Amino acid sequence: MKNLSFLLITFLSITNVWSQTGFQLSPSPKSETTSSYNYAPQAVGDLVLTWLTSETMATAYGLQGAGRIAAYMELAPEDITEYSNAIGGRPLNIKQVQFYIRTDQLSVVTAAHVSIRKGTSLVASTEVVNQSVNLTGGWNYIDLNQEYALDATQSVYIGYQVTSSKEGYPIGVASGNVAKQGWLYVNENQSVNVAPGGYGCMIKAVATAPANAFIIHSLNIPDHTLLGEKLSVEGILENIGTTNITSFSLLYQTNGVNSAVHNFTGLDIAPYDLYTFKHPDSLAIDETKT
Repeated sequence: MKNLSFLLITFLSITNVWSQTGFQLSPSPKSETTSSYNYAPQAVGDLVLTWLTSETMATAYGLQGAGRIAAYMELAPEDITEYSNAIGGRPLNIKQVQFYIRTDQLSVVTAAHVSIRKGTSLVASTEVVNQSVNLTGGWNYIDLNQEYALDATQSVYIGYQVTSSKEGYPIGVASGNVAKQGWLYVNENQSVNVAPGGYGCMIKAVATAPANAFIIHSLNIPDHTLLGEKLSVEGILENIGTTNITSFSLLYQTNGVNSAVHNFTGLDIAPYDLYTFKHPDSLAIDETKT
């Protein structure tokens, strides 16, 4: 009787003043009413992620001199799981980040980028998305060049960073008291939460289930077998994406060596549907497959 090391691979083809830290509330904030919330109609599975309860700017944050300041909303692992469960347990990709810039402070900003960070805390996080943007006053709707796949292993911080040439207060904030909506990150070394002061960063993210996503629902391969016996490689694939699967390639390996590949074509597996597959080449167990 032999133990079998087995790997299955599939490929789809699918049609508050903080003077000591160098930033503070704008001393005379100008109240602004946000523009109407316009973007393309959401596809099936899209979710708007935010803790905001107001879309009217209450005040603004910024630096007392030149430097960098970033604003973030936080998604904890349990939040990511809850959002995923809201669309049937599918994985989620961030495809758009939305944020509000105080219009009359736009001139102090010399550079800006969308920023997504991941870690156990903001100061201990690593930036995983950095996409330069040209800002406009008011709401900015930034489509990511590449969707970012969320996972629930650590907190994810979604927002943007601006570089200022002089004193200014471009970071629009609304009334709110949810800590996860209130993160500021100054010069990439100190985080402060503004929620205790009654504010939340004006940030939203649009997430969607990825178009191309699947899981192996079950795989019928024994853990051990007799020498000389042939094993059938079969199982059930589940489409957890948003588009129909029309074909996929199935490759199995034993002991890290490619054994056989088969292309399944002419399919039409709708989202959430299951497909039972069977590789046409049986796996023959001999002395070389331990």
